[in-house]
Amino acid sequence: NDLHMAPKHPPHAPLVLHANKLLTGVGLDTLVDEYNPKDKVVMVAGNTGLFNDVFYIVSHPILARAVLERPDKRVPTTIYGDVSTMAAKGVFIGDGQMWELARSTFEKTLTPSVIHSLIEYFSNNSQRMIKRIKESIDKSRLEGESVFGDSRMEPGIVDANSWIEAVTYDSMSEVGFGYMPDQVGKEGKIGVEEDTFIKIFDDALQSSLRSIVDPFAMAPFYHGKDDLVEKMAELNSFIDTAIVGHLDLKLSESRRRAAVKDFDVGDVVSVNVPGAQKPVEARVVAVHKRGGYRLQLSRPIDDDDIDEKIVDEWEQNDTSSINGLIQPAKPLPLLASLMQKRCPITKMGFSNEALRDQVTTMLVAGHKTTTLLLEWSVYHLARNKYWQRKLFRELQREFGTDSIDGQTRIPGKEIHNLKDMKQFMDEVLRLASPVQTVQRSLTQDVLMHSNIDLATGQMREAPSYGTTQYMLKSGGRKGKGNSFVFVHLMGIHRQKDLWGEDALDFNPDRWLPENERKMKYGKSQFLPFGGGKRICLGNLFAVTQAKTILTNMIRLWKFDIGRDLQGNEIPVNVDPDDLAAVLSVKRAKRRQKNEQGGLFVKLEDRTPQDWLSYDRE
Repeated sequence: NDLHMAPKHPPHAPLVLHANKLLTGVGLDTLVDEYNPKDKVVMVAGNTGLFNDVFYIVSHPILARAVLERPDKRVPTTIYGDVSTMAAKGVFIGDGQMWELARSTFEKTLTPSVIHSLIEYFSNNSQRMIKRIKESIDKSRLEGESVFGDSRMEPGIVDANSWIEAVTYDSMSEVGFGYMPDQVGKEGKIGVEEDTFIKIFDDALQSSLRSIVDPFAMAPFYHGKDDLVEKMAELNSFIDTAIVGHLDLKLSESRRRAAVKDFDVGDVVSVNVPGAQKPVEARVVAVHKRGGYRLQLSRPIDDDDIDEKIVDEWEQNDTSSINGLIQPAKPLPLLASLMQKRCPITKMGFSNEALRDQVTTMLVAGHKTTTLLLEWSVYHLARNKYWQRKLFRELQREFGTDSIDGQTRIPGKEIHNLKDMKQFMDEVLRLASPVQTVQRSLTQDVLMHSNIDLATGQMREAPSYGTTQYMLKSGGRKGKGNSFVFVHLMGIHRQKDLWGEDALDFNPDRWLPENERKMKYGKSQFLPFGGGKRICLGNLFAVTQAKTILTNMIRLWKFDIGRDLQGNEIPVNVDPDDLAAVLSVKRAKRRQKNEQGGLFVKLEDRTPQDWLSYDRE
């Protein structure tokens, strides 16, 4: 009986032949298919005892889940022997007691209700972007030149990638750090440089990625170490002063003003009105000399338990009698929660180094993740008119047909009711996962039968992957090293064995309920944000922001492929250093390899006739 056979090690692939695949993450799927196409797990190790680390490559959904749910330890946090890797103490890579504290703090802060409350902010931020895009398009058409002054492109073509990066950067910076760079306001303006923070962050990130993927990085003559040290020093200095230091001053001022109720006209406050189920939000419209305020409701109250006389009193007169119930309404930035947190055991807070790494982590999770999801959504929209119409009709049903200017407010509850939008975005996430490969370092052996149903723990009657038991040993070679596991999520998401012969095609209908139920391994074969206790904390933030921004864009524009004056499609290239991200114009220039950067699309304003005709289809 196969169940009683001794577990075995996965097939062995020589490290010397495949080291570059481990470094870059490119080609892991072909490696697995070459050495173990049936069970999708391979061991990569050296042939001598000189190198004691062992690498397992997994692209089997059940084995992947088994690894992701196991306790792990910190992956290597230094390169060149003494240089800390980027975000080494962040919530992605770190471990130990302070990692647990950071993780729990983020989980308590990034709740569904908190993210739900940000939908209006995301919508307003996207309107800023839309206004700027319209201005640049109108200007280019008026002057008869492309938005970029590029004679190869017709007027009206825009680089969606640059605008998406700008709006998601603004959102994450303000929500995460209380820092508003207004990159949307600067984007596309000649002579106006990009925000200092995003420039030095991107420089440091690219230098860090190059140090990882360059096969000569460890050679004595390699100069990348000096470049990385310089870039990281610049980034750390900026975070210490302009981000953490500035926020610390704001927190001190905020605590002082909240303590003495020192609010100004225009401040938004929260009032804990007696009898109300939740605080009431209001704006200060006048400050009285005797210390009270005149307040104005931010929105109508639908709570029957509130005494209307109380509300009338502080709207018409002043709040002297209830000043103790007034607090600042604007939530603190995510970073502030970490800065104020103390370990319940040691009573220690996060070090400056740890806070810097959390800032970097938040930028990757909140900015890079949303950017990737949005840019590939726009890419597929421009190539799929059917799904443009389908999503537009759904938005008509949810938000009405009386507006074509994109200004209609998006109520939060409706954004989560968009079933077609969810299908569309799930398919984008499948083909372009924000997390392409997850790395773990094992603290215990993993024994997993390749054909156990993860949901039930039972053997499948009709195995599709075989019935072999595998042992992934911790401790590397003979317990003298480390055992690293690379869970290749992108490989799982593109397997024809799991998704059918059209696995590489964009087909959101595969997410219809009747099709979703047919998936061999259910949700175990769809892990766009990783899994287990290290699942990406920014997943709901990214998806909610992406849905909100895309909703506003679809209501205003029709999308088409960007073409040059000869009618040829302007190519979209993947960033060689970032696996699934679009190569931006800025990074293409910095690479100086004559590569085409950007995601060029043609945006056409919707007309009243579009609304009527689409509604009848």
